[in-house]
Amino acid sequence: MTDVCAYILMEVETGYVKDVLKALQKVKELESVCVVTGPFDLIAHVSVKSLKELGDVVTTKLQGIEGIVHTTTCVCTDCACGCSCETKK
Repeated sequence: MTDVCAYILMEVETGYVKDVLKALQKVKELESVCVVTGPFDLIAHVSVKSLKELGDVVTTKLQGIEGIVHTTTCVCTDCACGCSCETKK
């Protein structure tokens, strides 16, 4: 059961998007990752059991990946998309 879901917006160093995508495939907590336009390069959807686990994913698994310059985490407060965070309701 998932208690916390969030979107993690990532800025990636120029030329590193493919390498970062490959590294992100190894992060089991990520449900999806999309390459996007705008001020961020990638957006990931993550589902975890607690805010502590979310912090650990961001600080130890994502921010340690070469090429990720900056992350912004947006915690979901309500979902209506049918994602895994909906299954707990």
